[in-house]
Amino acid sequence: MSSELLFSDQEETHELLQDILDFIDENISTSAAPSNAPCPKKRSRVYSPDYERSRREKKKAEREALHSQIERYEAQLELLRLQKPIQKTESKWSWVHVATEEEEKRRQAEEINYQLKGLLIQQLHGAQILGSMVLQQAEFSQRIQGVLRHLSPRTTAIPLDTFINIGVIAKHLKETLHRLRISADSMFSLSTLEGEDGGALMSSANVKYDDSIDESCIELRSSTPLSCSYESAVTLLWKMLLDKKVLGLHAGCYTMETKKLSQHSAEFGYSINDETGDLGNLRGVTIFEKTQDESGTTLLWASMSVQQNGKPFSRCQGCLSVSRLSRNPHAHGSVVRSSSRLCGKSFGVARDNNHKSIPIPGKDLATSKARLERAQLRIMEHAELQDV
Repeated sequence: MSSELLFSDQEETHELLQDILDFIDENISTSAAPSNAPCPKKRSRVYSPDYERSRREKKKAEREALHSQIERYEAQLELLRLQKPIQKTESKWSWVHVATEEEEKRRQAEEINYQLKGLLIQQLHGAQILGSMVLQQAEFSQRIQGVLRHLSPRTTAIPLDTFINIGVIAKHLKETLHRLRISADSMFSLSTLEGEDGGALMSSANVKYDDSIDESCIELRSSTPLSCSYESAVTLLWKMLLDKKVLGLHAGCYTMETKKLSQHSAEFGYSINDETGDLGNLRGVTIFEKTQDESGTTLLWASMSVQQNGKPFSRCQGCLSVSRLSRNPHAHGSVVRSSSRLCGKSFGVARDNNHKSIPIPGKDLATSKARLERAQLRIMEHAELQDV
């Protein structure tokens, strides 16, 4: 087999050499011959079958290699065409736009976080204020219960007779005022008010069904800090009570019948003629009293109105305690604490005056508390005008 391969290579070499010689002869004859001379007839080449076969195979292999290379070039060209639009859109400054967008997003996120922090702080402050108010209201209710436990015991209501005239009404109210004075001394004592925040504005309204004034009544309590001095507050409140003269729902339509004034007390007798309204014809008396000691000043009042048949129509009583905001006698500021009880035919008392425990409507309780809060605001407004 090796001899056959050697023979084949020698034959191909011989044939290739023959081709080269023919090519040289051809060129020489072409250059030597004149241009107008006829070209000699080319010699026909004769190749062996094996040489022709190897040449065809070699040409075929070259063509296939060229086709494969062309396909690779076409694939690379297509890939470059696909990448060309992306390269057009992207420039050397594209990173600047990306950085600007990221910076804007970061700034917006920081602004939103700042707003959220502000909302959280406001919510926290609101929760703290609400918690403080709830705690103060709870402490105020506990102090009220403590005061009630220290009050003098009353097992039955005060007996009510028929009041034929203003003098009988005034006598009954003076007895009521004496019992109210004892209750106020216990209610506003230093031991009872110990630990109370005098600078807090508070108010409460409750329904009582077993009380000295009647078997059912509305009890109102409040604590009001004032910006004026203790002396100015006493003068202001005493003047406001005397200017009011008549307390209750019918305070705006009355005729003064009698008046007795002194430095520490006042007594007003009045009548009401309301034929077309719900009040009808009434007679009434209001008594005020002022007492002072080292701890502060107490203002008491009691009021009653009766019908033509002498039966009670409405009753109210209460007390105000005025003290310094601080135990320091030279400190500025004062605090007013109040306690009052209301009852009448408009709520809580039967029409036949049998003193039955009639449920008090919730709207009457809310109305009474609203009036108490308005009175607190009026006192604070007048106090701001003092000591100016």
